[in-house]
Amino acid sequence: MVPGNVTAEVFFPAGVTAGDILLLHASHNNSGIQAALAYTIAPEFSFEQVIATTSTIGAHRSWIYLREADGTETTTTSITIATTAGSSGVTHGGVIHRFSNATTAFESTSVFSGTTRTVFDAAVTTLGSSRLAVNCVVIGFNTCSTNFDGETGGDWAQVWTSVSSGPALQFSLHTADMPSSDTIDGGSFGFSASGLWIASGLALISATAAAPAGTFLIFDSRIFVSPLFGMPT
Repeated sequence: MVPGNVTAEVFFPAGVTAGDILLLHASHNNSGIQAALAYTIAPEFSFEQVIATTSTIGAHRSWIYLREADGTETTTTSITIATTAGSSGVTHGGVIHRFSNATTAFESTSVFSGTTRTVFDAAVTTLGSSRLAVNCVVIGFNTCSTNFDGETGGDWAQVWTSVSSGPALQFSLHTADMPSSDTIDGGSFGFSASGLWIASGLALISATAAAPAGTFLIFDSRIFVSPLFGMPT
């Protein structure tokens, strides 16, 4: 994560090959510009914006972008995201997740946010077979997320989380194999203090017709951090 009105780089995960689906999750905590804040992504790597929060709750915002890899994305290259933030107090961050056996087709986008000690999932409704339900969660202070519990219609698994250190933006990725049409909803987890959180949900569609559960593979993820807190991991 990077404090201030600066441009930052998000490095690509390891082993990206042509046809992989890259999901960029970006967030910021600028209370002054709120939802008007936008990200500018380096033009050499085109991403499609699929979710942008419009809620006015709290200071944080969250965006989800998708891209089909062409094989030029390596761990030594990165995308640049710059904000139009006017405040030096802004912290913004991002992470790129790599999926195989998926397409850039998606369905059932949703957002759920709050300021309670309990984080709730964003419901995802799948409209056919061989889907992967995805929830990208950002928490606005230094605490790590855990698995959702109590959901119906599927079984969330936390497959990646950022380390709780540095500026107050913590990211996590939760997925669920959805072999048939259904709605996964009602999952939650708690933490010790109240703070703003945002869950963004969508369903990715398999590149293989009638693919069995477990065919979606989530590989390495890369997040950027301030130089004060180490190099990208």
